[in-house]
This record gives sequence, structure tokens and C-alpha cells, in this order.
Amino acid sequence: MTTQHNQAKALGTVLIIIGTLFLLLQITNINVSWFAWPFFIILPGLLLLATAFMTGKAAALAIPGSIVTMIGLLLFMQNVTGRFETWSYVWALIPTAVGIGIFIQGSLTHDDKLRTDGSRLAMIGLAMLFVFGAFFELFIFNRFGNSFIWRYGLPMLLIGGGTYLLVRRNARVEPTETPPKPPDMPLTPPTPQA
Repeated sequence: MTTQHNQAKALGTVLIIIGTLFLLLQITNINVSWFAWPFFIILPGLLLLATAFMTGKAAALAIPGSIVTMIGLLLFMQNVTGRFETWSYVWALIPTAVGIGIFIQGSLTHDDKLRTDGSRLAMIGLAMLFVFGAFFELFIFNRFGNSFIWRYGLPMLLIGGGTYLLVRRNARVEPTETPPKPPDMPLTPPTPQA
């Protein structure tokens, strides 16, 4: 009975959100047909996430829910900005979404291993987004070709990163004082002298 009640609460929450959104669109009289289509992807993802949160037995739905929601949000941002070429690197947010979903599932089921694995995968996805995003934006799309950041900031960042790695490495290699060695103990007990 409680599972059905929780599912009804999740569905009711999603219906209220959708109804409120449509009501706001009618009141403001904004034509959103050119950018609203990604909501047909975002809303099912949110429904999956809400179901995962509302029902403990369906915690695994957090993974597909976070993936579908992330893809919908990416499409929404690309549709609004008109920059669909960013798919060349924003695909890295899909593994990030998987990691977020695994983390949510681990949090809902109180599984520390899932939380750790999920956060690790999310961080890997964000690192891939940063590396691929920087590569494509700087070298392929040439967004910052003649800017101060491209001409001076990037070389300084590389020099600073290399210096940090060298200093950190040397700090670890420097010998530290060794604790005093305990005195040698005889292997056999001394023989009594007569």
C-alpha cells in the first residue's frame, strides 16, 4: 500500500510541475515552441528520478533518470544557444550523469560502495568534459584565438601546473629524519657465570 501511495505522490508532483509550467506559459503568452521540445526529454527523466526518490525499491531508476534528464538539459541549452557543435565534447556529461545516478542510488540504498563509485565516475566525466571542451574550444573552434587568455593565460597555467608537480614531487622525495634504531637484542640469553 505504501509503495502505491509513494508512486501516486511522485506522479502527482510531476503533474503539478508540468501543469504549473504550462500555466505560466499561458499567462506570459510566450511562444516557446522553438525551445520547449527538450522538455519532452527532461520531464520523463525527472519522472524517473522522482520515482526513485519516492519509492525505495525503485532506487535503480535514478541512473536512467539522471541520464535522460542530463540529455534533455544539454539539448535545451544547445537549442537556446544554437551551439549544437558542442556535442563534440559535452557527451562527457553522459558518464557524469551515470555517476550521479549511481551516487543517488547508493544514497537511497545506503550503499557506500555505490556512492564512492558514482562520485568517482562523475568526477571522471567532468574531467573529460574539461579536457575535451578546452581542446575543442581552443584548437578546433578557435573561440579565444587572439584573446589574452589564449596568448598568455594558457602558457602561464601550463608553467604553473608543471612547477606545482615538480615542487610537490620534490617535497615527497626529500628524506625525513629516521627514528632512532632500537638497540640490538642478543639472540640467546646470557649464560650465568660461576
